[in-house]
Amino acid sequence: MRQEAQDNGCGDCGNAYNARMGTTWLRQSGAVAILAVHAVPRAAADAVQGLHGDALKIRLNAPPVDGKANEALISFLAGKLRVSKSSMVLKSGFSQRRKIVAVSGLPTAEIQKRLLGQGQGGTTL
Repeated sequence: MRQEAQDNGCGDCGNAYNARMGTTWLRQSGAVAILAVHAVPRAAADAVQGLHGDALKIRLNAPPVDGKANEALISFLAGKLRVSKSSMVLKSGFSQRRKIVAVSGLPTAEIQKRLLGQGQGGTTL
C-alpha cells in the first residue's frame, strides 16, 4: 500500500460532477478517482455501511493499531472494486477515521456501482 503525505493538487476537481450526480464522497481528478471514507475499525466484519455525511462509511474488522486498519481498508476496497492494491493510494487520514483514497484506472461511475450496487443515479442504499 502506498501512502502520500499530501494531496497532489486535486483541490476542487470534480465539483461539477458532484453537483450533477449528487455524490460528495466520490470525485474524478484526471485519471484518478478520489474517495472520501469514514472508516470504522474493530467491526464484526468488513462491509460498506452506506453514507456518513460526505463520506462512504466502511466497517473494518481490523484494529486501528500499527496501520492494520489502513491496510485492511485498501485490501477491502481493492477486492470490492476488483483492482490491484497498487492502483490505490491512501492520500490522507493515516491515523484518523476520515480518509482520502485515490484509485487509478476506474471511472467514478463504476466505483459507485461496485461499492453501492448502483449506477450514476443515486447515492443511497
